[in-house]
Amino acid sequence: MTNNSNPIQNALTIISGKWRTQIIWQLALAKTIRFNKLKSLLPGISDTMLSQTLSSFEQEDIIHRHDYQEMPPKVEYSLTKKGKELLPILHALIKFSEDNNQKSDEFYQILVNELAHSKLSPNDFESLISDPDLKERIANLLKK
Repeated sequence: MTNNSNPIQNALTIISGKWRTQIIWQLALAKTIRFNKLKSLLPGISDTMLSQTLSSFEQEDIIHRHDYQEMPPKVEYSLTKKGKELLPILHALIKFSEDNNQKSDEFYQILVNELAHSKLSPNDFESLISDPDLKERIANLLKK
């Protein structure tokens, strides 16, 4: 649970960790989901890690756990209102990542083109980067 006086740190505590954002995202996509289905959507997560993360989310009021009290046991998980408030943040992070990966791809393509059109070898990469004209082209591209 978060209790730091720094609101940014509190938000990061909720979404940081290898599985936390992935679990929130899967819950958002599924609306309601059972444990084994959620686990199947997260290759590599252990039962213990999933259980601990879901329990932590429940304590933080990010998810709702509905136990149907029947045999065989049936439990479903869904995002709470507070959990749904995280979705725009995750969308913003995805957009940021996509935008910057695109810029990284464009940056890489410029370097590849410069290497292809020059007599430099890949070992001369350092001298290529120190070229002021290339630096300016890259800077202009990243501003777009």
